[in-house]
Amino acid sequence: IQVSSAPSRDAYMAVEKVLDLAGNRPTGMVLHAASETGDGSVLIVDVWESDAAMDAFERNRLFPALETGGQAAAMQAPPIRHHAFTLVRG
Repeated sequence: IQVSSAPSRDAYMAVEKVLDLAGNRPTGMVLHAASETGDGSVLIVDVWESDAAMDAFERNRLFPALETGGQAAAMQAPPIRHHAFTLVRG
């Protein structure tokens, strides 16, 4: 599981426009969710099949998209990884 944030919905959408996760789903991504919080920032949660898949996505798509979308400097903190011990799929 990877948890990250964006400073605003507009910042998130600028990067998502480049990534196009729904139209070009990354290999190994199980789930992606984004939610606007009370202060206007965006909480992002991703679930991956493996660390290797997450690493490849970051290196090959996410970090270049942050640059292209003009959001690399706005990234509030690096993504935090957590290892899931339970995952229930619907």
